[in-house]
This record gives sequence, C-alpha cells and structure tokens, in this order.
Amino acid sequence: MAQSHGLHTDMQPALVGDGLAKHGRLLWWTVYILDQRLSSLMGIANGVHDDDISAPAPQISDNDIHTSALAIHVKISQLLGSITVSRSTKKNLTAVKQ
Repeated sequence: MAQSHGLHTDMQPALVGDGLAKHGRLLWWTVYILDQRLSSLMGIANGVHDDDISAPAPQISDNDIHTSALAIHVKISQLLGSITVSRSTKKNLTAVKQ
C-alpha cells in the first residue's frame, strides 16, 4: 500500500511540502523495516526490492537520536533482506535439528 502511494520514491519537498516529505520518508522506512523483518521471520520472499526504492535512506546523525536509530534499523533490515535460504539449506537445517 505504501508503494502504491509512492512513499518509496524521492518525494521532493518543493512539490509536496517539507512536512509531508519528511513524514512520508519516515513512514516508508518504517514499513520497509517491518516488511524485511516479517519476511525474514516467516521465511518468505521480501515484498519490497531495494532496487525499486529511490527514497533517501535516513542517516546517522549526532543531532537526532530517533533518525539515527531508524538508520541503524534500515541497515539491519537491508542485511536481512540480502540473506536467502534455499530449500536444500532448509532441509539440511531441519536434519541437523533432529
């Protein structure tokens, strides 16, 4: 739903206003984090591909601890999204557990 509203794009503050652009970015990256983590936990493909995103990622800053925390979560989520487990790996993991 967030993608259908264009939140994954680089919304220009000059076109949509500073408040909406900032809020849209924060909302987008929160949705992105949730998608990556839930997909990873359920063992399914991610619904969002990093190549489709043009919204600027939050940056670590000394001034804003909340944005810095969001930036760290985005980095972790990107790493989670890059991990893929094939069926043969799942079978091997299951065999090891038994």
